Amino acid sequence: MTRSISVRAGAWCVVMQPVLLTTTRLSLSVPTAADVEAMTGYCQDPDLTRYVPVPVPYTEDSARFFIEKLIPAGWASDNEYNWAIRAQNGEFAGMLGARRTAPDAASFDLGLWLGAPHRGRGYATEAALVVVAWLFDENVTSRLTWEAIVGNGASIQVARKLGFRFTGTRASAGEFRDGSHPPCWHAELDAADERGANADSWQALEPA
Repeated sequence: MTRSISVRAGAWCVVMQPVLLTTTRLSLSVPTAADVEAMTGYCQDPDLTRYVPVPVPYTEDSARFFIEKLIPAGWASDNEYNWAIRAQNGEFAGMLGARRTAPDAASFDLGLWLGAPHRGRGYATEAALVVVAWLFDENVTSRLTWEAIVGNGASIQVARKLGFRFTGTRASAGEFRDGSHPPCWHAELDAADERGANADSWQALEPA
């Protein structure tokens, strides 16, 4: 983990530097201007916008603002880390993020999405596994949370594979794009958890 120390307005501040992570098939790095076109194209998909609170309509300006402003600010504040998920050929496949559940909170919420051409290959689980390992191994956090809008079976299947513990169905913690808090499936994972021990908790999952 790479953090630097700077002085802002007379106070010491921690500034997190972006971290490159790799798996057998993927690399995770910060997105760049070269990803704007692909990101914009993927975010036209109604199957994505149904479950992911990206702006609608999603334009190239939306992607540029996310890449150039929001992502650097998240890393610099040490409150939100975002990675582009890239296939072996470097192609942009989607996004994965870890955000503090509240400013300066100890726990992080994990979320991700993949562009339609890259789904069904196990990329989501593979990318999330390496991020979870980094967050826990580097003592960034000892607790992760996960939420998926009811009906988003693909997302919750990833949470199950990662060993998360199902904690119930309730309103989303964060606002959706229209300001609402839709019903969501919620799960959590502690660094000390034995991943297989949480499997039984999913028996309480209500069908969509």
